[in-house]
Amino acid sequence: MNCFTCCVTGALQSLYYLDKLAKARKQFTEGLEYLNKYQGNTPEIKALLEKAGKSYRLFEHSLDKNGNAFLVSLTVRQLLKYMNDATNLYSKLQK
Repeated sequence: MNCFTCCVTGALQSLYYLDKLAKARKQFTEGLEYLNKYQGNTPEIKALLEKAGKSYRLFEHSLDKNGNAFLVSLTVRQLLKYMNDATNLYSKLQK
């Protein structure tokens, strides 16, 4: 494989993953919006969703502006914790 072919292949893969990332970001934003509108949210769930929203905005900024892998990793980890905690609280609402 020559250098040009490698560059084209790499660019196409990058476009593929950028498209996947854009779709995932849109899906997460819409999902968070949907959860925030739920009338059955407890104050604790509302607080977690607010924290998740702030973490997500920091994640987006980190990803878009400086691409700092450490900061991206840190914000994603915190975001997942908030969403996992909220999911656990939602599951308790159903009991």
